[in-house]
Amino acid sequence: MPPKRIASTLIETPNRKRRATSSTIQNTTAAATGMLVGMVKSETPDQQDNVLLKQEFINLFDDIQYQINGGVSNSQLKNIFKERYNQLPTIINELIQESRLAMSKVGSELLYNLISQEVASKFSGLDVAARMV
Repeated sequence: MPPKRIASTLIETPNRKRRATSSTIQNTTAAATGMLVGMVKSETPDQQDNVLLKQEFINLFDDIQYQINGGVSNSQLKNIFKERYNQLPTIINELIQESRLAMSKVGSELLYNLISQEVASKFSGLDVAARMV
C-alpha cells in the first residue's frame, strides 16, 4: 500500500520556494482569521459605552415632548443623563461635525435639535457661511 499523501500547495517567497501542507495552510488561515476577529472585537468597554450613549442621545429626539418644545435643552440633558452628562460634549461635537445636530440659544438656555440624515447629507462638505445662505 502506498504511503498517504498530504495535499500541499507551492508557496513562493522572494528567496525560495517551499511546499506547505494543508495543515500549515489551515493553521495560517485560522491565525489570520483570529487576528481579524480580534481586531473587530477590540472595542474597549468605554468605546462600547460611548456608542450606546450616542444612540441613547439620538433616540431622545424621537420623543414627542422634545419635538413640540423645539428641541432638548442643556438643563434637560443634565437631568436625563446625570453623571454621564460629562461624556456628551464628544458626542455633540461629532454630530455637529456630521451636520446632524443644530444648536440654538433661547434666552440663556442652549437648545439642541437633531437633523435628519437626508438633510445632513445635503450640507456635508459646506462651510458655515455656505450653510447660512
